[in-house]
Amino acid sequence: MLNLDEIQRRIGELAPEVKDFGDALGIAAKRRRLEELELRYSTPEFYNDTAASTKVFSEMSGIKEQLEQYEALQNLLADAETWMELWEEGDEDAGPECEAAVEQLAETSSKLRLVTLLTGEYAANKAIPTFHAGAGGHEAPDRVEMLSRRYKQYSASQGNTSTVREFL
Repeated sequence: MLNLDEIQRRIGELAPEVKDFGDALGIAAKRRRLEELELRYSTPEFYNDTAASTKVFSEMSGIKEQLEQYEALQNLLADAETWMELWEEGDEDAGPECEAAVEQLAETSSKLRLVTLLTGEYAANKAIPTFHAGAGGHEAPDRVEMLSRRYKQYSASQGNTSTVREFL
């Protein structure tokens, strides 16, 4: 179990990171964009163009998801800080709760860091990984197969679909 000083240090490290995520993800701009899109879809003529309305709903969905992730991270930080305050005031039962909250905050922060790295100009593009056995000896094709299987599993765990095409 971590002591109070270690918890304070970890929260002190994670708190600025949460704010940085807000800046990196452009949370303020995303909120404004969501308001624009909501105004747009509230007009009657919006539904006349199915392709455009589908694109708007898709964009809104992505923005809402990122906003929800960021708000969840902020809530985890607030929870961890509250538990830490209770622990500082002498509530020994708050210690394990505080530690669990900090661990969850760190884990969620790590996941959001990956999302942050995958935002920007190319975020909506598809990925096409290619594996070649090359000059790796007799075991190279087996390693390519294992690597390919891992990428497919990861893709599925993230809710993505994948298609495998083999070229000889």
